[in-house]
Amino acid sequence: MLSAQFKTSRIEVRNNNRVYIIPEADDIYNAQDFIELLTIINNLVEEERYTILMKLDEIQVILTKDARNLFNSDFELKKRIIAEAVVIKSTSSMILYNLILMVSPPSFPFKAFKDEGKANDWLDRQN
Repeated sequence: MLSAQFKTSRIEVRNNNRVYIIPEADDIYNAQDFIELLTIINNLVEEERYTILMKLDEIQVILTKDARNLFNSDFELKKRIIAEAVVIKSTSSMILYNLILMVSPPSFPFKAFKDEGKANDWLDRQN
């Protein structure tokens, strides 16, 4: 397993080129942070394309407006992402996450889940 640390998050590349992002504390990401994170991931992953599973659980990671704009745009560093799933333990946070995604969807499939197994199953179907 390949791994790296970025800010408060551990990044792991596991089976099937699934990238796990595991935040260890609440954090705020701006556009530059988002670019650096994707650069680290793209350097770790050996295959051309990959999926991402972010395990937020009870942790909050907030994207600034410039980071959200970049996340929702079609820029080069994102082109290798097949899909992303986020695991959130709070039902209200999961509902809010999915509502935000409906209003401002990224350029790839993205969905929030309460269960990590269901998130992995969904990501497997995106390949």
